[in-house]
Amino acid sequence: MEKQYQVTVKGTLQQNGPLTIKKTVILDQKQAGTFTGANRYEVIEAFLKIHYPGAKIPNIRNFGVEVKAL
Repeated sequence: MEKQYQVTVKGTLQQNGPLTIKKTVILDQKQAGTFTGANRYEVIEAFLKIHYPGAKIPNIRNFGVEVKAL
């Protein structure tokens, strides 16, 4: 069985006022690694667009990611 990771995305979106985000998901090693790689901001932006459609992202660099092994 492949090792699993808990990935938490934290930050603030704009959707009828500020919306504080603290979303946690369980991913495999390959998927979790994309959140810490060179293209991490593109991955975070895609993640937010899927989970919060219609919300505006004021600055993607204000988002942080925490990755923990389970």
